[in-house]
Amino acid sequence: MRVLLDIPPIVVKADDDARVVTMVRSRVELPRNRPGLRAFYAQLAGAFEGLDRERYALIVDGRAAVGRNDEVFESVQAEYAERLFGGYRKVLALVSTTVGRMQISRYTASRDRAETEIFSDIDEAFAYVAWTDVAKHG
Repeated sequence: MRVLLDIPPIVVKADDDARVVTMVRSRVELPRNRPGLRAFYAQLAGAFEGLDRERYALIVDGRAAVGRNDEVFESVQAEYAERLFGGYRKVLALVSTTVGRMQISRYTASRDRAETEIFSDIDEAFAYVAWTDVAKHG
């Protein structure tokens, strides 16, 4: 696996053999102000530059993240959503709570995108990606 970004709030890795990018949030809180949050998301989006997203599934592991739904977070995340989550052959989310499931479902619906598959276990998410690849490509 190659590391695309490794900073305290998040680690992003690409597994070229499995064709999966993992984005793992830590408990480190994201900036609370708009300029700080924009700088974080710009750095995160930069980590994906040059990646042929159509070849990869994206697994977003938010199980350790501190939940947020304030206006600053919601608006900046929406501003960067396509640069972060768009173009992948499949997007999966890992959450640990029902509230997390509801928030992911709300984000997906608000972006008018195909539904994001939601899991609570990383191995299940990887197995699902592998299974859908086999089902699609034989």
